[in-house]
Amino acid sequence: MDNLYAGSMLLDSIGRTFNFEKRNLIFPRYGNWLVGYVVLRGYLEETEAVKK
Repeated sequence: MDNLYAGSMLLDSIGRTFNFEKRNLIFPRYGNWLVGYVVLRGYLEETEAVKK
């Protein structure tokens, strides 16, 4: 239970720093959530560039 609480506090701190309330977070089932966020963001930016 302590690990869960510590993880939620860490996520809260990171969220406040990077203004996550303005963004959608996606947690991949298998893998690092930060890597998943960066990869997804890069994919979305590339697809937007292709559309233009």
